[in-house]
Amino acid sequence: MAASLLAAATFARAGTATLLAYGDDGKALSAADLLAKISRADRRGRPALWGWSPDGVGSARPTISQRGDAVVLSWDGPRKLVLSLPWPIADDGFSTVLIDRDGRGISSGDTIRMSEEIALTQYRLFRDSLIKHEKDMEPRLEASAKLKKLAEKAKDSIADAETKTDDAKRARAFTDALHDISVASETMLVEHGRQIAADPRGRAALRFGLTLDATLLERLDQYKWIVDEVQRSGANWVRLVFRPNPSDFRYEEQRSFNEYDNIIKYIRSKGIHIMGCPLSTDQWPAELTPPVYAERVKRIVLHYRGQIDSWEVGNEVNGDWLGGRRSPLPPDDVVRIFAAGASAVKDIDPSFETVLTLFWWEGAAPDDVHSLRGWLQHYARRAFTKDIDVVALSLQVDDNPVGLSFERMFDRVRDAFPDKRLMLGNLGYVEGDQLTGYWWLDPKDVDGARKDLLTWLTPGACGVDHSLGGGFWWQTLDQLLPSSKRATDVYRVYRQSVHRLR
Repeated sequence: MAASLLAAATFARAGTATLLAYGDDGKALSAADLLAKISRADRRGRPALWGWSPDGVGSARPTISQRGDAVVLSWDGPRKLVLSLPWPIADDGFSTVLIDRDGRGISSGDTIRMSEEIALTQYRLFRDSLIKHEKDMEPRLEASAKLKKLAEKAKDSIADAETKTDDAKRARAFTDALHDISVASETMLVEHGRQIAADPRGRAALRFGLTLDATLLERLDQYKWIVDEVQRSGANWVRLVFRPNPSDFRYEEQRSFNEYDNIIKYIRSKGIHIMGCPLSTDQWPAELTPPVYAERVKRIVLHYRGQIDSWEVGNEVNGDWLGGRRSPLPPDDVVRIFAAGASAVKDIDPSFETVLTLFWWEGAAPDDVHSLRGWLQHYARRAFTKDIDVVALSLQVDDNPVGLSFERMFDRVRDAFPDKRLMLGNLGYVEGDQLTGYWWLDPKDVDGARKDLLTWLTPGACGVDHSLGGGFWWQTLDQLLPSSKRATDVYRVYRQSVHRLR
């Protein structure tokens, strides 16, 4: 009897739904076709499917498979599922989108018309967001005639798609509607970001930042040119990443500071604020402990007291690479280490700002606790957060598509940390020249995608509720200000974007 009850309970926890998706040629997609549609360019790893219950309590990693003629979504755990997945939007790029069926979630036995359900969910989220920007945020969004026209077009496109009766034509119409929703959503954030940046009540607090990573010390003969170009770009902040310094990891000797002393003095002479990063998390040693990290942070912060008063004590702390990719540190250990660093800063001076940066990924995360949503559920209410002033998000758009999810993920962080300020703490797209992940704008135009992201997200980050703006393009020294001492076109686009705001 007990075995029968266990089997029944297990069956009750499993859900399946039929998926209907169509290609550009109007033909229904097989499971293999659908998986290819939502996969990275290099097909590395599984597609970033993720899900959770509508009440946000349980989570699941769904799968897509072929069963006879049907394409089936399967999951264990929640009785109903809100589905998160990467999805290409014509003439725009990959977004992480939701299917939530008007907040009810997907039930076992449902038939899900992919293009339709994605467009309907994203339109509802856009409509709610537009109301928030126009009525709840300060200063309120004053929608331009262009934005009003785009919003109306998105509404009309949804209405037109709902009149179609042929499945393939209906899917095509909702695909077109999703593009209109995406354009309207991006325009809304840009417009409101520019209006906020122009408002005297809040513009002084906005940050426009670039990252100077630890490789800066390999270009000491160029650091003045680099800082001059940062100033010319209009950036008023830099993230300065301190080298790992294995021979003196705790920074106990003056020689460890010598190069930084000159660099910091020069940055400050240009009127640029500094957010110090005591140690990038991709360089955390496997043997790192809370006391060792706290000592390193303490010595660096004390040395630059009066020169640096903002400290990013945790950079991408929900990543699965801290301590080494082969054997990363457990999440609880990472939190203890990070918390010790934050406490060390506040012990020196409670007025010093501390920044926690979280990595944006969901379905690509190895497990729930490393995902943004899961990390927030596990750790956002812990006592150590009292030592945090700003919570930032790190976006590597080719690995983890953003697009229509941009404001939604900031809202999630704001809900978890209602008393903190938010910031776009890191932004990047493709480390080299060849796309291996998800494309933005055009799969073949990596440079163009970087320019488009900067044009959109530099003002867009200012348009998010409770946001300080930010940006801090990570590959500044490679992609904006390379060693040839010739600023790139991407740098010039960033400069134009910032100057338009400042």
